[in-house]
Parts: sequence; C-alpha cells; structure tokens
Amino acid sequence: MALAAYLVSSAEATSIKVIRFSSVRQMVSKIKDYYGQSGLVDKTFAVWGLSFKPETDDVRESPAAQIIDGLLKEGAKVRAYDPAAEESFHRMYALPVEYAQDMYSCLEGADAMVLITEWHQFRRPDFVRMKQLMVKPVIFDGRNQFDPDYLLERGFTYISIGRAPVNWDRNC
Repeated sequence: MALAAYLVSSAEATSIKVIRFSSVRQMVSKIKDYYGQSGLVDKTFAVWGLSFKPETDDVRESPAAQIIDGLLKEGAKVRAYDPAAEESFHRMYALPVEYAQDMYSCLEGADAMVLITEWHQFRRPDFVRMKQLMVKPVIFDGRNQFDPDYLLERGFTYISIGRAPVNWDRNC
C-alpha cells in the first residue's frame, strides 16, 4: 500500500480533534445531567485510565485531563488509576487528583466510575466486587467498552457515548 494512504491531512487531523473534544464535552455533560440539581459537589469519581491510549504512559491530548478538570470545576473529588500513566499525568497536569494503587481501590467509596482509556485489564472487571466497593453502581463509559444488557442484569446504571442509558436512576 502506498505511503499516501497513511497520511492524514491537516483538515482531517483537525476533524479528529473536534470529534475527540466533542466526546469529552459530551461525557462531562452526561455526568452533570445524571446528577441534575444535586450536582457534583462532594461526589467522588473513580477514573479508570489517564493515558491517551492503552499500553502507554503518553498523556498528551488525553481526554482524561479535560474530563477530570470538568468534574473538579463542579466540586467533585477524583481518584484515578492508570497502569502506566499516573506519573506522566501528574507531571503534565497540575490537577488535585488522588491516585489509587489499583483499579479496585480506586472504586472504594466512589459515587461513580468513569472509564476513559480501554486498558486490557479494564475489559473484564469483577462487577460483583465493583458493586460492593462503590456507593452506587454507576458507570460512565467513554469507550463503549461494556455490554449494556450485561450491566443492566447486574443492577448497574450504565451511561455511554452514543447509546441509550441503562437503568437511569436519578435518585442520587
């Protein structure tokens, strides 16, 4: 295949960034909509994934920074876990984030979990354990990684991008 097939024009690159920014805004908006008038003040969000993509510590242009910043501006607390990018994220972004030792300790006492990077270890979590650790079993999935019907059967509220919410319960 010719090299030209792999080149991305400046306009295409700009379009990709606009789509990515739109998804970030959409995720923060969905979180705010879910909590409604009760707001995000003093809510704790467990964030899974800080890197731009899985299997790297690269946090440049990571949507995590914008999503976390949006949560913090609304008065939320954020605890995050990433298998490789916590140190890079901390150095690049001066955000008041608590870093967890593992994906499950990140969930302890969390009002909701926000999935940002689709690391392999996040693909098949122990949902029973997750539900036990969280204040309420609420997942905001920025990667559309999980099966909505599967989570509905397990009693989770599941909100993702471009799909109908599952088990939407505003009794926050």
